[in-house]
Amino acid sequence: MFRWYRNSTRSYVYLSDVSTVKQKANDQSSECTWEPAFRGSRWFTRCWTLQDLLAPRSVEFFSQEGIRLGDRGSLTRQIYEITGIPESALQGTPLSHFSVKDRFEWTGYRQAKLEEDKAYSLLGIFDVEIPLRYGEGMASAFKRLEEEIDKRDKCIQDLHLTDPRDDKKRIEEAKGGLLEDSYYWILENSDFQRWRNDPQSRLLWIKGKGKTMLLCGIINELSKSTANTEILSYFFCQATDSRINSATAVLRGLLYMLVSQQPSLTSHIRKKHNYAGKALFNDANAWVALSEIFTNILQDPDLTCTYVFINALDECVVGLSKLLDFIAQKSCISSRVKWIVSSCNDANIERRLRLDNSGAKLSLELEDENTGINSLVDSSYDMISSVESTLGQHHANTLNTVHWPQQLQSKSSSLLPANTNTQYTLAGRLDSFFIDERNYQQSYNDSEICEISTLLKHSNPPWSKVPRTYTILRTIGYLKFLDDLIDVGFSDYWLPVTERNLPGCLQPRVRAAFVGAQSLVLTKSMDLERGGNGQHCHFKQGEPLPFEPKGILGSGGFGQVDKVLSQISFKEYARKRVLRSTAFASPRKEYTKQFIAEIQILKRLEHHHIVEFVGSYTDPKYIGLIMSPVADMNLGAYLKQTTVSNRPELRTFFGCLATALEFLHEQKVRHKDIKPGNILIHRSAVLFADFGLSLDFTDTDGSTTMSMVNGMSPRYCAPEVARQEPRNTTSDIWSLGVVFMEMIVVLKGRTAEYMIEFFGEHGSRQTFIRTNLAALSEFILELEGIEEVYDNRALAWAQQMLLEEPDLRLTASSLVASIRAFSKEGVGTGFCGICCASPEDGVSDWSDG
Repeated sequence: MFRWYRNSTRSYVYLSDVSTVKQKANDQSSECTWEPAFRGSRWFTRCWTLQDLLAPRSVEFFSQEGIRLGDRGSLTRQIYEITGIPESALQGTPLSHFSVKDRFEWTGYRQAKLEEDKAYSLLGIFDVEIPLRYGEGMASAFKRLEEEIDKRDKCIQDLHLTDPRDDKKRIEEAKGGLLEDSYYWILENSDFQRWRNDPQSRLLWIKGKGKTMLLCGIINELSKSTANTEILSYFFCQATDSRINSATAVLRGLLYMLVSQQPSLTSHIRKKHNYAGKALFNDANAWVALSEIFTNILQDPDLTCTYVFINALDECVVGLSKLLDFIAQKSCISSRVKWIVSSCNDANIERRLRLDNSGAKLSLELEDENTGINSLVDSSYDMISSVESTLGQHHANTLNTVHWPQQLQSKSSSLLPANTNTQYTLAGRLDSFFIDERNYQQSYNDSEICEISTLLKHSNPPWSKVPRTYTILRTIGYLKFLDDLIDVGFSDYWLPVTERNLPGCLQPRVRAAFVGAQSLVLTKSMDLERGGNGQHCHFKQGEPLPFEPKGILGSGGFGQVDKVLSQISFKEYARKRVLRSTAFASPRKEYTKQFIAEIQILKRLEHHHIVEFVGSYTDPKYIGLIMSPVADMNLGAYLKQTTVSNRPELRTFFGCLATALEFLHEQKVRHKDIKPGNILIHRSAVLFADFGLSLDFTDTDGSTTMSMVNGMSPRYCAPEVARQEPRNTTSDIWSLGVVFMEMIVVLKGRTAEYMIEFFGEHGSRQTFIRTNLAALSEFILELEGIEEVYDNRALAWAQQMLLEEPDLRLTASSLVASIRAFSKEGVGTGFCGICCASPEDGVSDWSDG
């Protein structure tokens, strides 16, 4: 059934309990719309409707009057708040990208007439099959489902030899990165377009030099332009690496990528793996078995549209002939599978691929008759990276250089820019900033400082980290002191300075000259790391940001968080940013308001258990928020890794989190989205993060709000939040209480999955605490009987935080007082770290957690 929905173009959902007719609500004067009824619709509580929601390409919702309410795309935010299913899953990200635990949680609160259906309705979600045995009971059904998932995952694990996605990333980094302009030309090439658009053209052979980076570019472009339902499977042969230089390795890598994206295809492998185990992929018959499996997958009617790429066939040193024969035969099997292979221009490869004039197999030659062009193609990619990193992405020489590959491929006779001596260009550029005629009263801008830094990387890398200090000393004629300053730890981050706080290695006259010249380099980006004392900075088009991206940390409903390295202090920070073009466009204006509110809230919060505000900026594309520190992980990941040895550390988090929440409420801030994913761990410290939904109630009479909830995390939100009732700071207490329960479960030697399973089998059998308070009481009783017994006090706190009546819950202040009082009763309990001891308490009263 799931596959039937997945193959459908559009699915229509008729909601019989949702009306668009405006009615008076409970004798109140205001009129209600259809949205509250939509949020409460029974359709979202049924097990089998989960696949109806996620499988189709498009889902449209209609009221009982037949009025279209919207589709899964336009209602993404509301559906996320109702179901807890991530927006990315609702927007088409393959379900295999989400963990088993996450997908099990999606059905936690859903109901079914037959208890076994709670498990059976998940078969499509996990892309597995088991026989339906009604009458076996829910526990047995879930056990068989989990066993089937484990067997499938074990099969994929045994298949793994290398992850070609990691190989691709390694190759791109080794060659200095991939420049988009260097491969765009092929997208307009007639042979490529014929391969892409003609159903009968299924194989394209790219031969010649520069093929590897070209193929990386094609893969990137197809991954952006193809639908989420389409598969890209690729492999990079490398003669010097024994893992990836054989025909068998090629098939293993391609199969690994196929089944990782469409897990149901694993069934073809398991027919043999169930008997042979891991030896299936390693013994003397591995090629025979793998080629048969691959053929069966190509013929599978459920295989989605697939693109297969094999790079550097000439570097397959073991079994090349049979690999070429396999490609020649199998590339014609299915019209839903298209192939690109690349190699040097080799007559044997051409003969084996059996190219003809039918158009089914095409070749695209990167070579031409001009002498030396072949070698220039490969080297041009390295040269592009070198020039860009030295002169900057927008420098004229860089812009000329990125067109070299196009010129080479189009057989241009004028291949190189007039100035090809890169080293000469670099030296000349650096000198041009310090010519005698320069007006030293004219300040440098950020672009110039950035360019000086990149130029210095090639001559003296340590100097490139202090371009402002370098510029000052060179301007005043005392560059010889730069190494001395670096040795004592001086950096641009110290600026501006006075003569008194300059290091002693500088003579008095040098100090005076340094202080007098420093105004030349005090650009606006210097103000970005001043925390609450800094100013918001705006960078115009072409002005460089003083941050180097170092990788994605995560993403949320409207923003992305990445790790960046400051080019001023060379500290690592977390950067959260939102697209301005997206944010200011309806209906996302609310997201911008929330993001700006988050910046304003963080600017005034200074607490050792709350992420630190570093600075904020705008540029033509983004609004950015810079925060510290870069966390090691979030609390959810920490709980999964907790062992007996670090339980004492986990115990201290109770007091630390309670103290931080007390501070928030004292500062008149409601967090509104407390959950493990928004609690960070950094060097054994725990920190509240993500204030995107937070409320600053400084200028209001209280913290109570009654408007429509604009965001929630279903597992952790309080009952009054889910019911759209008035809520206040006590809702934060509830959410922290749920987090405390998950921490206690781990302290008791159990897991979050254990807790979910317990709630699914007791009380109302719904896995959210707020919808199954009967099971909570039973669960607490069970945990109380498990060692360590002194952790039972934490259970008492959690129970007082998870009362359905908000006014009866503990306040943050009373929670802190209770934790501190209990921690003073005896050494070893350790529910509060030294960092959060009350001022009147001695350190000896506290554990060293």
